Amino acid sequence: MPDLVTMKRFAAVLICLALCGSFLTGCGSESTSQTTAETVVESFSGHADVEGDVPGVRLEIRSGILYVIVYGGTYKTTIEADEISVIRPESGNGTVSTAIIYKDHQEVLSFSRSSLEETYMTKDEIEERFGPVKIVVKS
Repeated sequence: MPDLVTMKRFAAVLICLALCGSFLTGCGSESTSQTTAETVVESFSGHADVEGDVPGVRLEIRSGILYVIVYGGTYKTTIEADEISVIRPESGNGTVSTAIIYKDHQEVLSFSRSSLEETYMTKDEIEERFGPVKIVVKS
């Protein structure tokens, strides 16, 4: 009859196999519900209330909420805002543009981007700079 140590090792191996299997197949993860929760269907009509552009990124305020528009799509942030100020470098004096986002004349966030950056921003990079976002599917 197997001893207690062998039984514990066998149980640990089984648990590891079950966790690895569920990770690889997606079972037990929140990926499906997370994707649904992170996607918002909105109809956009007309122009944004406020707009601002830095290289490769368009910022829009619609109904008091900041949206980030990049090559890969539109993302709705949780940032409340009512004004965007963009500072661009003068010709020959650098490549970095900065957008400053305000709410009630108070700076909420600043975002800088160089025109030399060749990569498109990913959802993870957007969340790193702007906090939690939801993908917007335009209807």
